[in-house]
Amino acid sequence: PDDATAHSHSALQATPDHPPARGKRAKACRAAGQPEAALAEQLRRQQEAPDDPSVAIALAEIYRILGRFDDAEASYRQAIQLQPENMALLVALGDLYMGRAAPDLAASLYQQAAEGARSAQDTQVLVQAQVQLGKAYVRLGRTDEAFALAQDLAANQPGYYQGYLLLGQLYESQNDLPAAQSAFESGLAQAPEGPA
Repeated sequence: PDDATAHSHSALQATPDHPPARGKRAKACRAAGQPEAALAEQLRRQQEAPDDPSVAIALAEIYRILGRFDDAEASYRQAIQLQPENMALLVALGDLYMGRAAPDLAASLYQQAAEGARSAQDTQVLVQAQVQLGKAYVRLGRTDEAFALAQDLAANQPGYYQGYLLLGQLYESQNDLPAAQSAFESGLAQAPEGPA
């Protein structure tokens, strides 16, 4: 990572006003464990390209790493405004709320993301939003809805292991170990390498 930072710094020195060089330097800084330096580069990029959703997304991620959750929320909201069709951004903002112990706000975003992804026929984001919605339901004490969602995922998206794993976790939380084991095995059969 330090080599990448040095290389990117050289590229930035050669083309100081080139926004892509700043983006590469910011990524290298993040990889090198230097989120403050990455933030400085992304803030410069934001001045150069205030309507670029990739800059807002990168800022949100850096702010999240730094524990600046209000700034992360504002940046995610800006990215959503700039790229309203990107349902993964709603999931990312929901994840931020889950990390802040606000599952009610997260659930609303996950629902919106799932509806949008379903309309756009984006199965990957649909599954991600539904799994996260199931986790939000668990935190909200809405276990029956979480079960229904996990069962629907396992039945209608059998190629994705996440629904099975959520179902296994739910069964396990209710001490139904045979059902949990069955769900986990079904999920692992879909992801032989195991979850990332």
